[in-house]
Amino acid sequence: MSCNGDCEHCPMKDSCKSGGVPDAMKEALHDIRDSMENVQHKVLILSGKGGVGKSTVTYLLAKMLSSGYRVGVLDADLCGPSLPYLFNAINEPLQQTSFGLFRS
Repeated sequence: MSCNGDCEHCPMKDSCKSGGVPDAMKEALHDIRDSMENVQHKVLILSGKGGVGKSTVTYLLAKMLSSGYRVGVLDADLCGPSLPYLFNAINEPLQQTSFGLFRS
């Protein structure tokens, strides 16, 4: 179960170890939810095994689609994100938050 920022109605509120979601994160989650409603098509590239080419397929698909469409990519690889290397964005700054690292 992922956090949607709505602590009041969360079924995990009694056992949540985060002590609640910061207001800034709640606002960001609501902004993301609102933005995603405007995304007409979403594609998930997923595998239960590492090293099968998910990042490469994601990169190639994004590059191909970007010739005619606006494309965004979310890399949720926790162990070794390779999309920054593929997109030649390895020097982009990371922002440290209590929920992890994010590219600005």
